[in-house]
Amino acid sequence: MVQVNVFRYDCCREQDRCSRYPWKRTPSCHCIDWIAGFVWAGLEEAAALNVICCEGDPPTAYRNGTSSQMFGGQLGVRGRREWRDWAFEGWVKTALTGNHLSGWADPITSSLAPGVEFRPARVNSTTSVGFIGDINMTAIYKLTDTWGLRMGYNLMWLSGVALAGNQFDFTDTPDSGRTLFGDGSVFFQGGSLGLEARW
Repeated sequence: MVQVNVFRYDCCREQDRCSRYPWKRTPSCHCIDWIAGFVWAGLEEAAALNVICCEGDPPTAYRNGTSSQMFGGQLGVRGRREWRDWAFEGWVKTALTGNHLSGWADPITSSLAPGVEFRPARVNSTTSVGFIGDINMTAIYKLTDTWGLRMGYNLMWLSGVALAGNQFDFTDTPDSGRTLFGDGSVFFQGGSLGLEARW
């Protein structure tokens, strides 16, 4: 994922910025930032099956894969509250995207008939509309007036993507395997740890 954003600040004045040094700091300060920008997210998946017809027969391998490229504008808000050596920050961002989806699938074969393709390999692509939701909650311990240690938790939801597991199609018609299903959703969550510099 790549994001390029601009911010409109509604924040305490520079001379009122919280400091870990008693002779500089005020008890607390806060900022509200309005966010607008551009986001790209890429998601690629692959799935595989090993099919065994009968006991003692060798397995037949079948694989497929998908790629979802999401581009769009996003809006959001970020809040930050500082108090002495600590700061707490969180944001909510949403993006409406245009998606380019593509997928591929192996030919359908059988180990019982080596060299025979019951259906050739497939390659598909399509476009759709998607959505990205991004939520973050972070605590910051201020090491100095400039540097801080960040510890956070992130939630992200991508909708309108093509998932490899949704593309399995073993029907036997002229159009079998030619449709790319792009209505999948995925949810990510996890922690983050890093450094920040503010000046």
